[in-house]
Parts: sequence; structure tokens; C-alpha cells
Amino acid sequence: MIRVSGRLPEARYGHTLNIIGSRLYVFGGRQSRSWWKNPFLNNIYSIDLDDLSQNKARAVLVQVKTSLPPRSRHTCVSISDKLIVFYFHSLSEI
Repeated sequence: MIRVSGRLPEARYGHTLNIIGSRLYVFGGRQSRSWWKNPFLNNIYSIDLDDLSQNKARAVLVQVKTSLPPRSRHTCVSISDKLIVFYFHSLSEI
């Protein structure tokens, strides 16, 4: 069984998951299937995959310089050491 400590991301769907180097990133998504319960997220969590084999993996909430609008059903790719978002679906578009 894999154990991860730290601040774990809340359950979500419509998010993206990317890997840069040995780090896994979870970005955006929605908390619930009911849009009226404020569900859109804009946080980024990271886990160092190298630590999984030593059972010391820790989830970290990533601090970013510029806050992105909460989003779901977007596309995010990793290029070099960057995450690039191409499309998003936010509450303002409904």
C-alpha cells in the first residue's frame, strides 16, 4: 500500500494530472457534481514520486505567483519545467 502524508488534495473530478521530472502535479477540477455548490478549484498539489518507493511521499500545496481562475475540464500539458493550460471551463462560462 502506498502512503502519502501532508496536505492531501480534496476529492475532485475534471482536473489534470501532469508529471515534470519526478514530481506529479494535480491541478484544478471540481469538488462535486453539483455546480451550484461551488465546486471549481484552482489549487495545485505536488507529490515527489521518488519518495513513493521509500514510503515517505508527502503531498504539498504549491504556492504560485499568479492565481489562476478556478477551472475544470481544461487541458494542461507539461513542457520542460512548465505547466501550460489551453482550455478551461469556469463558473463564469455557465
